[in-house]
Amino acid sequence: MITNLSDGAPLAALLRQVREEYGKMPGLKLTKPQAMRLFGVAPSVCAAMLRALVMENFLSRTGDGLFVRSTTD
Repeated sequence: MITNLSDGAPLAALLRQVREEYGKMPGLKLTKPQAMRLFGVAPSVCAAMLRALVMENFLSRTGDGLFVRSTTD
């Protein structure tokens, strides 16, 4: 489980992995707990990962808390 983000490399690798999974599975919709399980990361790491992907407009968060591939990226 990735729990330390002291340098950018682990986060960069994780972001790449998430992008690949969303690319392989069009229509993928994950809650934060589901993303934590799928990617094997701690809550704080998952929050940072999802926040980064939303900020770069790769993911969007729906009103019911699902993280989906952004349609405007």
